[in-house]
Amino acid sequence: MGANLSRVHEGNEERPYPGLADIPENCIAGIFKHLSPTDICKLARLNRAFKGAASCDYVWEQKLPVCYQELLSKLPISKPHSIISSY
Repeated sequence: MGANLSRVHEGNEERPYPGLADIPENCIAGIFKHLSPTDICKLARLNRAFKGAASCDYVWEQKLPVCYQELLSKLPISKPHSIISSY
């Protein structure tokens, strides 16, 4: 989603004001960084822009435990990153 605002059409009438879908994804992601994982997941179900913002790595990085790399290395699989990339 770009930084420009698009007009939303309802029937034949244009709305002169922006909607939630007009907020740039990077702005939404910046807000999501301050929310709980549960709230982020709930909001990601609202629209595509929120879902895209919720998929940003930097939203989730600070929510991981400090020792998450060590925890991943203890998993009984050969490639811990294959779990993450499968979602």
